[in-house]
Amino acid sequence: MVAVGCSGDDDTSDDNETTLLGLDGKWNMSNVSGGFLGVDHDFQDGLITWEFNESAKKVIIVNSNTDTTIEDSLPSDTYDYTVVEFLSNLEITIGNKNLGNLEITSNSFTISEPFKDGFQFTFTR
Repeated sequence: MVAVGCSGDDDTSDDNETTLLGLDGKWNMSNVSGGFLGVDHDFQDGLITWEFNESAKKVIIVNSNTDTTIEDSLPSDTYDYTVVEFLSNLEITIGNKNLGNLEITSNSFTISEPFKDGFQFTFTR
């Protein structure tokens, strides 16, 4: 009878990994920096938002930036996403696009593209 209470515990461990990251909720893209030309641009709160639902592994991106000369990552849409650990780093893939390394604190996160043009996107709550 004791084993009955444990029967499904191992089946959900992979599903709960992203929940533990603390991405749930709405984030504002606050800055983009780097790239070939050394971009460093701040965005107003609310101009570009990413809202994560960790249990569904979905992110709703609302990108209201109309300046096509500024790198701003992905267009508005709802995307599936995954976060995996690779060589002691977290990597985030949104849709079919690997965006790079993910670093999270309680009030911000960054996505760095070290293997592409080298953009770094910073988000705050």
